[in-house]
Amino acid sequence: MSKHSDPSVVSRRSFIAAAGSAVAASSFALGKNGAFQTHTTAPPVNYLVTVDVRSGSIVYSAGDKATVPPTNVPLSNNRDLTVKPGDTVAWQVLSNKMGNNPPAHRLTILFLPNQTPFVDKSGNPVYAFEGSKGDDGGPNLSGTINPNITCEEYEFYVAVIDDAGGQTYTDDPKIIVGNAIMDTTNGKLIDVKLIHDAGSDLQEAARLNSALRKTIESAERKLNHLRPR
Repeated sequence: MSKHSDPSVVSRRSFIAAAGSAVAASSFALGKNGAFQTHTTAPPVNYLVTVDVRSGSIVYSAGDKATVPPTNVPLSNNRDLTVKPGDTVAWQVLSNKMGNNPPAHRLTILFLPNQTPFVDKSGNPVYAFEGSKGDDGGPNLSGTINPNITCEEYEFYVAVIDDAGGQTYTDDPKIIVGNAIMDTTNGKLIDVKLIHDAGSDLQEAARLNSALRKTIESAERKLNHLRPR
């Protein structure tokens, strides 16, 4: 190995490490053409979760309130909602009717102490949401995900009292908080955790590359020593 190659190897190793740090910081990502692309935080999403008890058990569905009607949002295990910091979540209930009377129900959403992703306008944690038919999708049954948290799972309790049907339904689904940024070049969402992992992989590659370089240099020294003079 020529001595003239050392500066380029060191420079390349430093570049990989620096790229890893930049990607892990979520400010840049490396494009297919090798160029850095800037990203911005994805805009908040206003989710509407429907708790349907008309069949005699709880069935969940969710949608994005930014569209009319709300665009369907997939749920993990048909009940767990994945959101990102800064999103809002609202709940509504579909319950049974009795004769010509409108459905009557009450809904309670309850998180355990110190285990809630929701905060109020002052940044204080919110552990419970409660309302009746008239509150569906409104302020009493909606909240904002803490913008300062990252990937975490929060189990909570759902209780629906269906006055018309005379039944009570309970369940314990999850709010899964991830984090995402918007690729301004491609208009796609990228999970920050994946970017962080990619940065770690780059840094590990830099470490392994350094170790590999030392192994190659050692082998070359041994070969040079064995060559006839």
